[in-house]
Amino acid sequence: MIDLNKIPGVKTKVGTKRRQYISINNKSYGFIRYNKNGTYSWCLKVEDKWQTHRYRTVSEIVNTVQKLSEFKIDETKIKQTKKESKETAETSEPKIVKIKTPKTAFVETNNEVSLMMYGIENQKNVLLKGPTGCGKSFLVEEMAKHYGKKLYTVNCDVELDKTELVGHHEIEDDETSWIDGILVIAMKEGAWIVFDEVNMARPEVLSVMHQILDFRRTLTIKEHHNEEIKAKDGFRVFASINPNYCGTTELNYAFRRRFNLIIDMDYLLKHSENKLIQNNTGLNPEQSLKLVNIANDTRTMQKDGKLTHSISTAHLLEFAEMLVANNYKPIDCARVTLNVSDDFGEMEDILNVVKNYF
Repeated sequence: MIDLNKIPGVKTKVGTKRRQYISINNKSYGFIRYNKNGTYSWCLKVEDKWQTHRYRTVSEIVNTVQKLSEFKIDETKIKQTKKESKETAETSEPKIVKIKTPKTAFVETNNEVSLMMYGIENQKNVLLKGPTGCGKSFLVEEMAKHYGKKLYTVNCDVELDKTELVGHHEIEDDETSWIDGILVIAMKEGAWIVFDEVNMARPEVLSVMHQILDFRRTLTIKEHHNEEIKAKDGFRVFASINPNYCGTTELNYAFRRRFNLIIDMDYLLKHSENKLIQNNTGLNPEQSLKLVNIANDTRTMQKDGKLTHSISTAHLLEFAEMLVANNYKPIDCARVTLNVSDDFGEMEDILNVVKNYF
């Protein structure tokens, strides 16, 4: 049986048929059933209907119980994601359930938060795909805050090499010591790591990533006596790509296949982007709408091949902050905050779009 009684507010009782009954903060949370195939099923009865969630390891159950204990989430906040079975939990196949989507500063366009939660709760590798400045990195940061996890960020530019990930030898006072890289540190701590613009990474970096994306979560460091690093429980891997960004290459199928979930992201809808700008900068609604229209015009121009770069939400926030904080003309703000291209002709086209609205 799993020892959960050490967690504050949790009490368990051993029952028949390989069951362990659980109460959290004096509320019944059903029972854990030990399956013959080595997995565990947590069965909850909500409004006279059984819901079942399968777990592969003891640590998954312990982490979930701790969260329920700390946040005092009751069974009414747990929703089923598969159709109700007519059979009871003793005879039915396990169903997937999910915890209610949390409130974050990230503004969704297509259920990104709940999709991320599914990936996190089920130990999936998650790849976020979308244009620059649409919130890929911000989404991971917000989820890390929600789960209380330490997050390491790796920018996969062409200068990144494998030593920054796995580690290197360092000589000091005639003594050689080994310094762990950022990936090894994250693995040992059971932290999260996100690889930004992974489709810009060099082959040697992708080779290292390929190892830890495997379900075994191990990394062999040849440079350090073939040391094998096993990731601590809680370790998660995220990556982001901008498919149309200059200097990127298409990920090969074998590497891409290591990501169990691929979430497509895009810029916010007009009304959502408008509201986001107003809430974060205090810009008045009329000017905020103008900024959103400017961005959408450049995005259309990019799709039509007239621009290589468009205005992102992040650019709009910088533009809005400058308009609010200083008494500068809009066109002057645009020159320094919307400077997305080194091509003189492209920048002229973008500034002409700004002039159409201001």
